[in-house]
Amino acid sequence: MKWMKKLFHRFIIDENGAVTIYAIVITLLLFIFNAVLIDFIRIMVAERDTDKAAKAAVRSVMSAYNKDVKAYGLFGLNGENANDEFKKVLDENLKQEGDYFRFVDTKPEESKVVLNDNRMLSNKTTFEYQVLEEMKYIAPMEIGKSIIEGFLAVSEAMEQASTYADIATSIQDDVDKREDLLDKVKSKLEIAKQRNDELKKIVQDPPSSDGKFPIVRNMKDMLKHLNKYKEIKEREGDDESDKDDDSDKEDDEKEKRKQDQKDARTYEKRVKELVETFELKSNAIREELKEAKELLEQAEELNKTVKKTIDDKRKENQENYSNANEAANMRENDRGNANGALNNIEEANKKLDDYVIDDEFFNKLKRKINLAIDEVETRNNTNLAGYINQLKEKVNGSGLYQDTYGVASIADKLRVHHNLLTDLLEDALAIISGDRPKIKDEEVEQKEEEAEENLDKVNEELDKALEEAEKYSKDNELLQEIANLVAKYKGSIENSKNEFNREDPDKVAKDAMSFVDKVFNALGDALINSRDKAYLNEYILTKFKSHDFSVKGADGMSLDNNQVEYIMYGLNSTGANFSAAMTELFAFRFAVNFVEAFTQQSVRSFGPYMWVAALAYALEQTVINIKLINEGKPIRFFNKMNIFTSYKDYLRIFLFMHPDGNKIARTMALIDNDTSADLTTLPTYISGEATTSVKLWFLPGVTKMLGKTGILNGKVKGNRFIIDKKVDYSY
Repeated sequence: MKWMKKLFHRFIIDENGAVTIYAIVITLLLFIFNAVLIDFIRIMVAERDTDKAAKAAVRSVMSAYNKDVKAYGLFGLNGENANDEFKKVLDENLKQEGDYFRFVDTKPEESKVVLNDNRMLSNKTTFEYQVLEEMKYIAPMEIGKSIIEGFLAVSEAMEQASTYADIATSIQDDVDKREDLLDKVKSKLEIAKQRNDELKKIVQDPPSSDGKFPIVRNMKDMLKHLNKYKEIKEREGDDESDKDDDSDKEDDEKEKRKQDQKDARTYEKRVKELVETFELKSNAIREELKEAKELLEQAEELNKTVKKTIDDKRKENQENYSNANEAANMRENDRGNANGALNNIEEANKKLDDYVIDDEFFNKLKRKINLAIDEVETRNNTNLAGYINQLKEKVNGSGLYQDTYGVASIADKLRVHHNLLTDLLEDALAIISGDRPKIKDEEVEQKEEEAEENLDKVNEELDKALEEAEKYSKDNELLQEIANLVAKYKGSIENSKNEFNREDPDKVAKDAMSFVDKVFNALGDALINSRDKAYLNEYILTKFKSHDFSVKGADGMSLDNNQVEYIMYGLNSTGANFSAAMTELFAFRFAVNFVEAFTQQSVRSFGPYMWVAALAYALEQTVINIKLINEGKPIRFFNKMNIFTSYKDYLRIFLFMHPDGNKIARTMALIDNDTSADLTTLPTYISGEATTSVKLWFLPGVTKMLGKTGILNGKVKGNRFIIDKKVDYSY
């Protein structure tokens, strides 16, 4: 154990040689630190060289873009030789030539290009991004010129016109039915009055000038001969009691009494017939009045419906125009008043209240009709019908001669109540003829005819274009091939055209304004919330060709001359696509002209009935618009506005109406067809992966250990440090 103590004392306790050992240890540590530091710096330099070379290589690879799609402002890689190009440029950038000392000997080991299948040019998001990059400087100028300064100038006026048209067309049928019912009420009252006038001749006329007993033509004749009749009837009783003494009477007297009895029976018959006539006329009047009352109640319900429709439509939130109006208000102008049209349409909207008949009209008329019905109602003994019935009982019984005073009294009351009925009927007719507001006069009806004639003219002009489209429609087989390409780009064939009524002016207005509501809703949404859609539409208009009206015949209906229309509608023939665009243009121009109509004094002069005049004006102007468009000429957008619009400007608006998804797919399909470039194989995003190595000068083991701890990014193989670098690049 002594030697252990000596050894411990000599090396641990004894201080002789301690400085030397310490210096050796420190020198060793310094050497290791410096060696690792030098290699670390060399690795960092090699990584930087690798990164620069990889970036240069990937840029070089991406420079090989497809030149055909570049014409459409798109970039996609022709990647057939991507790996070779990447390796070549990487090697060139890392190549070390010349006989001189190199601090770093970065050496390429492996390299490759990785394509991202989800970032092909056919990817909708990628395609849209490239389109937006292409259009972000071009599109605002076009949009500002053609839309902001033009179409939005009428946004608020269009909103009011849409509300006006919606109300006017919604109430039109009910108003017409109500007026028809009131016409029938008037007719029923007139028939009732006619029956009453016939009754009046019997009840009120003076005795007949030749009315000798037993002639009975009216009630005065009946009363005139009543005493004579009574005398004969009473004498008949006396004759019956003196029957045994008949043999003593003169033959002449017998003959006279026989004649009197015969005349009495004739009198009775005539009086009964007279009373039956009273009853028939009274019943006929009652039925006409009851039918009139029922028709009036139906008309009153329709009148309430008209009022409710107007109120409800006005309360509806006009969300379609909120964004369009906001965009219009950004401009320093008259808030879309459209040269005063807004104020005039608002006034016209208020005048729609004139279509509603005041409740007092119905109340007054019903009151008169009800009172008239009360006079001829059979369940009442103290009215006209009741006294007719009392008279009938007298006539059918023995009261006609036994109670002549009662008969006369009944006749007097019957005349009084007939006079009352006459007054009630005349009052009712005065109310329905005088107090009823005029909905249509002769001038309004003339305007209706003018509107229908103008609609025929519009259809004639529009049909010229549509017939030519159908006649010369071509490239149908090509469209089928493109439809297959659309499917490849995840689109679909769709019937995206709008249908419009072209037969009835009122329905034309309703369909057109409904269409324009959707247009301005889409337009406002795009300009306020999503201008990307506007840029995409401008891309379609600038990169593809729309219909050129100077190209006639079959060439005019070729796909090359109708590409924008195909992208927009996607129908299976060029003619159908062009027809869809022209039909929408017809509807849009009608709506604008309808708004413009309210700036015309000739239209406003119609007051509450300017609806019809506005229809006639709008259709007249639309005829001119369609004709000029067919000739390829621009048209003034709105009265007194120095803005002229072309067919292409309206396509720009209509593009907002149609779904983006299928538009993009059809756009890709046309690019594919025109360039033979399959967008599903054109990458827009690649990753370049490069592996290089650098020789380690000192202590590979220490470097390997540092790599395992994560201090260095890489691994050691032999005496070389391996560097892996990945570089991403996209258009």
